[in-house]
Amino acid sequence: MKKILLIVLFICLLVSITLNVIFVSNKNSYDDYLGNQVANRVAVIVDSSFENKAILNKIIKNKSINKIESHQLYLNFGTLVRELQELKSLNMYLDEVDLEHNKFLKIISENGDHFMVQYRSMEKEHIENKNINKEDLDSYRKVLDLMNRYTDIAESTITGIGEKGRNQAYNQNREYVFTSGEWAQFIKELHDKTHAESSPF
Repeated sequence: MKKILLIVLFICLLVSITLNVIFVSNKNSYDDYLGNQVANRVAVIVDSSFENKAILNKIIKNKSINKIESHQLYLNFGTLVRELQELKSLNMYLDEVDLEHNKFLKIISENGDHFMVQYRSMEKEHIENKNINKEDLDSYRKVLDLMNRYTDIAESTITGIGEKGRNQAYNQNREYVFTSGEWAQFIKELHDKTHAESSPF
């Protein structure tokens, strides 16, 4: 009887260990998956913000915008809305930081709408290049200021982001942006510093 009891206890212990190993393995796989997803989304947000800065600086310098630039800004702002919405949804699920305002993405979406309309108008009227008047130039400077804040916040909250964008440190340790909670601090800063604004256009 004692021998049977020991065998039963041994089997129970073996099952418990096996289930724990499976649980830990699944949790690690899930964490790895989330880490990759977050790292990818943050990378796209950062890259789009830096590209927008470069395009807007060129537009302001030339006091004109061409169809390709308008199209790229439209695509990039659309990308920012989509990727930030995904991070916002993940934050709601994980409850990392408090995002109180629903207008968090309003200014980005409005800027995207402006460049979408502008690009389609240029396409329809076969305009390759459009001069920018003083009033509109001030609006472009405000959008550039917004993108400067995006990249400044990325530099100050995320390891591996420098003044030119992602560097080797980010690429070598991509999951750190998730495991450290930097991604959540990033969107929290963006939320707090832009939620009350509207597009200048």
